[in-house]
Amino acid sequence: MRIRNLGPEATSFAQKLLSIGNGDHPYSETVEIPEEWLMDSNDVTALIDTVYPSIRSPESHPTHYDGRAILAPKNVNVDDINDLAYSIFPGEGRSYISNNKIIDSDDPEGASATYPVKFLHSIATIGVPRHELQLKIGMSIILLRNLDPDRGLCNGTKLYVTALHDHIIGVRRIDQGYNGDEYFLPRINMCTTEDKYPFILWRRQFPVRAAFAMTINKAQGETLSTVGTYLDEPVFAHGQLYVALSRATDSANIKVALNLSNQKDNTIPKTNTVVYHEALLPSVT
Repeated sequence: MRIRNLGPEATSFAQKLLSIGNGDHPYSETVEIPEEWLMDSNDVTALIDTVYPSIRSPESHPTHYDGRAILAPKNVNVDDINDLAYSIFPGEGRSYISNNKIIDSDDPEGASATYPVKFLHSIATIGVPRHELQLKIGMSIILLRNLDPDRGLCNGTKLYVTALHDHIIGVRRIDQGYNGDEYFLPRINMCTTEDKYPFILWRRQFPVRAAFAMTINKAQGETLSTVGTYLDEPVFAHGQLYVALSRATDSANIKVALNLSNQKDNTIPKTNTVVYHEALLPSVT
């Protein structure tokens, strides 16, 4: 929980969050979303404009994106939101194409022949950038690898783009704004680590991805001034809803885009939540 104010409103906010986090609704898998948090619809464009009100302005300062994020349960939701935000963000874009190959298989040559190149290009997995990386000057991105921890270039560091060259991209840390040092990132080799595929994919690409939106799991540990939570699909894992809503320091800066079309009574905005009460019990030694 990231609450910084200790007034009555903050106390009420804390109680709501604790109720969600503790699963204080033992006979129901749904929780009511406070009306003041709810967007008028689950329209993604409206959510982007709410969380990033200056996104359409070419003069917007990079630090405007510091402390703001749209959170969603799944990577596919995050990619869709980032793609739309990229299209809204002003300026001319540039696409960078990765190099992909299979490096670990009992029969590497046979595996390469089995899986078409287009399929390898389509693979989008946790911790690995997309095959086609689209960037614009000034847009916010997130680093996917520890490149230089002494300078704060770690996995999860938020940056903004300062230059787009053929073989390197220029970046600065968002938390340092225009006064921060400029760094130049090369393409590096990255590999998939999941067991989703019967091979390991080797991909050479810039180790970044757009940072307008991120998964709820990726946001753990973040403290944000403004949080938009996109719940076109409900959360699916223990504690996800609590993590998403508790990233904000003020309840006035939380917005939830909820899909009400499948609810029997859409006059009461509710969403699914997952809480394993056993996981909240104190450990016994």
